[in-house]
Amino acid sequence: MLTDERAFRLRLNPLQHLLSHGKIELALYLPFGALMVWIGGYLLGVDDPTLHSDRYGDLPTPVIAWGCLALGLFLLVGGPALVAMQARHSVVLAADRDGIFIRPNLDKKRTLHLSWDEVEAVYLRRFRFGSYICVKPKSLARDQEFAISAQVKVGGSAALGQRIAQKRRWKRLQTNIIVPIGGAADTPAEILSALRYQAAGRAPVETGNPLSR
Repeated sequence: MLTDERAFRLRLNPLQHLLSHGKIELALYLPFGALMVWIGGYLLGVDDPTLHSDRYGDLPTPVIAWGCLALGLFLLVGGPALVAMQARHSVVLAADRDGIFIRPNLDKKRTLHLSWDEVEAVYLRRFRFGSYICVKPKSLARDQEFAISAQVKVGGSAALGQRIAQKRRWKRLQTNIIVPIGGAADTPAEILSALRYQAAGRAPVETGNPLSR
């Protein structure tokens, strides 16, 4: 982490981050979670002690009911909380005169520090429902360390999904080193201005209206 007190540091508010970058998760978790809670509550009021399934036979109604309630509560509370907690780290992006510190895509286990001489460009883009600070390094190998397929190794249809997601992200952002900024106290223009000041001409930092792109 940068130690210079004059360094720029970006922190995110977890709740605001959830509302900005977790719209898809909220749209999936909340309706299904509410449905599971309703089913669980309904089953608790059923007099029949068992439910019959052609595949599994007779199943105890209370067990099914409490299982539905537990799943529903997790989707209503736990799922959104996991998204919000991605932003719990005190600093997700920082910069001083020596370089830039990034926690790519809020990865809790990985951080990256690049000197300004290693940076090809810094810019802001919108992707899905949120805005991202994008840091494009001069080294493609360094960039590929943070590709989706490099972070989670899977096979089969999941691997195909990874390749599609990676292709879509790269087409829009042109780099894998990205930081979502939903929940930041600073505006996108203020963030870019602070990074431009720290870069001091050693790396190009986007100017103009960033959200017009």
